[in-house]
Amino acid sequence: MSGFNAVVLLAARPDGKTFEMWDERVYTGSEGDSWTIPAGFKTDFATIPACVSWAIPKLGAYSLAAIVHDLLCVGLNDWHEALKSLADEGGYFTTDSAGAKGIVANGRFVPVPTADAVDTDAIFRKIAKQYGVDRVTATLLWVGVRWGALGNAARREGWLKTAPAVLGWSLLFAPVLLPASVLAVVGGGILRVVRRIFR
Repeated sequence: MSGFNAVVLLAARPDGKTFEMWDERVYTGSEGDSWTIPAGFKTDFATIPACVSWAIPKLGAYSLAAIVHDLLCVGLNDWHEALKSLADEGGYFTTDSAGAKGIVANGRFVPVPTADAVDTDAIFRKIAKQYGVDRVTATLLWVGVRWGALGNAARREGWLKTAPAVLGWSLLFAPVLLPASVLAVVGGGILRVVRRIFR
């Protein structure tokens, strides 16, 4: 059966924006693939721009999917930095005691990512659907993380393969999202001014 092996418990961090895994949990996918989220792992759940939070709140049925996505993204970021260390700081390829391949960089073993950037975002969408997220919201989330990948060197590889779908869905959603998002930005700006006046 796919899903987490136990209830996921998190502790809010002092910044009020991130959360920390209370205990280690394992997520197993429908095809038997699994990922271990260690105790102490930090997540901010879905990174939702304030201007579209009216359409997709930061927390929702996709929050557990976002934890797995954050884990995979951290792996991609770590691998990107480890690859740079091969030339800059003398990192080297190796295999750990469990047989996993990776790079030792700055005295730390960094395993080869279990999913590339394109698959990482597809996994996010798939898990979100598994937890009951409707197809439209899951697609919006996928489009969002794909745009986010374009601005991240560790996740940019393969972006052009998904570009037609990303651009197509973006154009389809734009007439609905843009007008209300503009109002949200303007309203947020007015509210910030009012708060400063009456603080």
